[in-house]
Amino acid sequence: MISKQIVQVILYRRNGSSLEFLYLKRSPKRGDFWTAVNGTVEPNEPLEECAIREVKEETALNIESLSPVLYQFSFDVNGKQHTVNAYAAEVNTLSSVTLNDEHTGYEWLKYNDALRIIKYSEDKEALLACNQYLQA
Repeated sequence: MISKQIVQVILYRRNGSSLEFLYLKRSPKRGDFWTAVNGTVEPNEPLEECAIREVKEETALNIESLSPVLYQFSFDVNGKQHTVNAYAAEVNTLSSVTLNDEHTGYEWLKYNDALRIIKYSEDKEALLACNQYLQA
């Protein structure tokens, strides 16, 4: 089975004593649901470099710090295994988001609000792992 590596980057910022997570609304042709930054790893590209590149491409934000992989899950699409490697990345609280054409909107959300809008259970588990890492 051919495998495809994907990074998921859960962006967060500190707002006083609380954390806010950035979720992006995918365009209708890409599924029309809320998600963290996601992207396919290019051949011979390190996962961390892909994470930084995808954040820049999808939001125009610069990462201040990147966690190790906090959660990993796999799924199958037409006989091809996709493995998602989820990271948490802090961004500057004053930076503004500029979306690319893959998304139609974005929201900075508190943890429970983000959980409510996330479509897939694996993505919720990734946010849970991220939140636990940040609270430790």
